[in-house]
Amino acid sequence: MAISFASCKVERSTNGSVWTDIRADAAMIRVSGGERKMGKFFNFSLDYPVLTRGKRDSLQVASRSIYSEGAADTFEVARAAYENGTDFYLRWSPEGGAIGDFLFTMAAGTITNPPYPGGEAESADPVTFEMNVETALITKSVIS
Repeated sequence: MAISFASCKVERSTNGSVWTDIRADAAMIRVSGGERKMGKFFNFSLDYPVLTRGKRDSLQVASRSIYSEGAADTFEVARAAYENGTDFYLRWSPEGGAIGDFLFTMAAGTITNPPYPGGEAESADPVTFEMNVETALITKSVIS
């Protein structure tokens, strides 16, 4: 059966060991980057390149959350990490975080964009903010 992100469990941390469940705040996780570098060499005897594999590039994890103003709310924690240039972590379990589900955890990352809220006067939608976190690595584990 196909899996939807509708029940995804998302957590955040500032130290990689104490995690806060932000399922009620978060609405999107998107991973980009991480392309593996490739080398090419063309010689006179072949009509195609000789390829070599290099290292992977960093990953960007984008997330969107609802904006709220409590001191321990996701916006305030993300804003402080952005302004101070301190570590920020995200992890998520697409199937909801039960035993046996996969869990994707990013290594220490840095919020690279200002996560300040914005919006339009005519909209009745809740105020949200987006952040992009750059990290070297995402690891997959199984929740036990």
